[in-house]
Amino acid sequence: MSVIKFINENKKEYIRISNKIWQYAELSQKEVKSARLQMDVLSTKGFKIKKSRDCQNAFIAEYGNGKPVIGLLGEYDALPGLGQEKKPFKKPIKGKESGHGCGHNLLGTGAMFAAVAVKEAIKEGRFSGTIRYYGCPAEETITGKIIMVKEGLFNDVDICLTWHPDCYNSINLGGTQAMNSFKLIFKGIASHAAGDPFNGRSALDAVELTDIGSNYLREHIIKDASLHYVITKGGIMPNIVPDLAEVWYFVRAPGREAVEEIYERVLNIARGAALMTDTSLEIKLITGCYNFLNNDVLNKMLWDIMEKIELEKFTQKDKDFAREMASNFNRGQREEALYISHLDDGSYKYLENRYLCDTMIPPYGAGINYPGSTDLGDVSWIVPAAKFITACFPLGVSPHSWQVTASSGMHIGHAGMILAAKILALSCIRLFRNRNIINAAKDEFKQKTKKKKYKSPIGSLY
Repeated sequence: MSVIKFINENKKEYIRISNKIWQYAELSQKEVKSARLQMDVLSTKGFKIKKSRDCQNAFIAEYGNGKPVIGLLGEYDALPGLGQEKKPFKKPIKGKESGHGCGHNLLGTGAMFAAVAVKEAIKEGRFSGTIRYYGCPAEETITGKIIMVKEGLFNDVDICLTWHPDCYNSINLGGTQAMNSFKLIFKGIASHAAGDPFNGRSALDAVELTDIGSNYLREHIIKDASLHYVITKGGIMPNIVPDLAEVWYFVRAPGREAVEEIYERVLNIARGAALMTDTSLEIKLITGCYNFLNNDVLNKMLWDIMEKIELEKFTQKDKDFAREMASNFNRGQREEALYISHLDDGSYKYLENRYLCDTMIPPYGAGINYPGSTDLGDVSWIVPAAKFITACFPLGVSPHSWQVTASSGMHIGHAGMILAAKILALSCIRLFRNRNIINAAKDEFKQKTKKKKYKSPIGSLY
């Protein structure tokens, strides 16, 4: 049986699995039921299950023997504050704060479905090798895959492939940002803010001086870098000089070297703020990640499959849903989303008056440094890796939104998930049958990494 036929005949089972994970909506590092569901399903399908030693709710499911080893990566964590009914207008689910506002219920289930389809082909004796599914938690906190990489779980895999829900069916050839996430914790001396301020040492002053200094720093870092911060602890009452204050920072840049340089400059600003306010400083690194390293050989293979595959059909109900959802967008939201994607002119014109992407969009974004970060970047510095996107929510929808949560629990999202499963399964089969592609991808990987060896950005953490 072809993998396409297998997926078509079994898709209802995996849509139900996706819907269960959508309902669980478990936050990063709390994906107990989601991971257990996937492990149980894969175990019944004949996969050997191995839990991660260091990363909670992470696992590997494997079928087959010998080389090559092809890994498919899935995720299943949700986001806080994005609980939402399957409606085209905002309607939070009462008592349910979290939601799949990035579509990871689709991502993990689609990759798992592809792994099962490939397993069936191996079982039939159509080719030899090992198919491996990686259950990856905590992508939203940029920790899961980084811990898994550090544990060595990707050391013996030949190629890794994955996908992500999006507005388009395409391959984003742009880069992602390397990143450090850290907290600066200042401790001072509490006192009465009016009657005894001279004996107080304000930790909040230290936080504010750090933020002021960092804002001045923006002029002196590369334009593709960025700083974000939020004050997580700023005192209790105005009439008490705060003896404890905390600020949480993200530093992003196109590569690890730039991140480390800017990170150290922010730390120096914080040290200066502590000196100015006579407070103490604690630096707490939470996580860090690498930028994603594209592999042209694998991207070419993916696109060759994608431009020939038959797309899943959106129903009239899907189209009506997308049109109503778009009516609730902010002014200019659809146009801005298309613009910042850096699509080619033909794709832009085709999509500008549509509400759902019903075609394959040529690969886009080559040479662009997109502003987001992902722990997939670290995997791509260990093994040749590639990713693609499929249309799982209406055009113009912003990631990490209630609109994604709604779309991820209905047919629009399911259609994109089934398409992704087919693309992944066909890609695996091509790799199993054509070792030359694997060898060429490895050669490209070696060339791109020969002067920049991977070093875990989390050091002794976790």
